[in-house]
Amino acid sequence: MDEAFFLYEEETEWQYRMNKAGWASMIFPESKVVHNHHSSSGKIGQIFVHFHEFRSRIIFSNKHDRLLKRIIRKTMIFEALILRIIFNSLKYLFSGNVKVKRKIKVFYALLKFNLRPRNRILQDRFSFANYQGLFEGH
Repeated sequence: MDEAFFLYEEETEWQYRMNKAGWASMIFPESKVVHNHHSSSGKIGQIFVHFHEFRSRIIFSNKHDRLLKRIIRKTMIFEALILRIIFNSLKYLFSGNVKVKRKIKVFYALLKFNLRPRNRILQDRFSFANYQGLFEGH
């Protein structure tokens, strides 16, 4: 598995590569899996979860999508992040909550990451040091 996917999209990316390599997928309808969505990441905090969800989508798209799909996905991620920045900025304006301010910083960092050229995203996909300060004290 690609270590650039710290959380989220890692199994999607793995399956994508297996399909591309010609591996067969099989469905076993009698199998059951219990997935406690966000059971471990929920303990770390919503900001951390948002960061890795968006970051992994950005990396996946830049690693695998063709140009048109990459542009569409980049635009959708851009819009989602802008809306979150605007919403949380208004929320911060009225509340002054430090956690909300931290969310704005995280979404802004992701926005900048999303706007990087494809080669820079792929080159920097293993770099976590640039984002470490976003989660201190959380």
